[in-house]
Amino acid sequence: MQRVIRFLKRALHIERRLTVDELVRLSEEIVGYGRMASLHLLPDPATQGRTVGVDVEELAFRFRETTRDVTAALILLEKKEQASRTWLDGHWILFLKPQDTRRKASEGHRDQRSA
Repeated sequence: MQRVIRFLKRALHIERRLTVDELVRLSEEIVGYGRMASLHLLPDPATQGRTVGVDVEELAFRFRETTRDVTAALILLEKKEQASRTWLDGHWILFLKPQDTRRKASEGHRDQRSA
């Protein structure tokens, strides 16, 4: 629902900058998108040194945010050494940490038993 409200505000040019918390949330969503995209290329999520390239305009379209806000979220990831700019304008590389699939599998199994 909040995304719809933000989209309407931007469409009606009642635009404002994102707060720090919103930028953190957006950066987490970008990393999640990077994980999803990388799974299509390499199905094992525990692979070491996984990287994926992303495009600012594609991310802005996907998350219905401005390119300025997406770039700010990527800069936040860059400061945490989870992203890097490329020589192509608007293209970034995400450095994804390997996931602990055993922990996630055990949590999923526990959730199934409790349901």
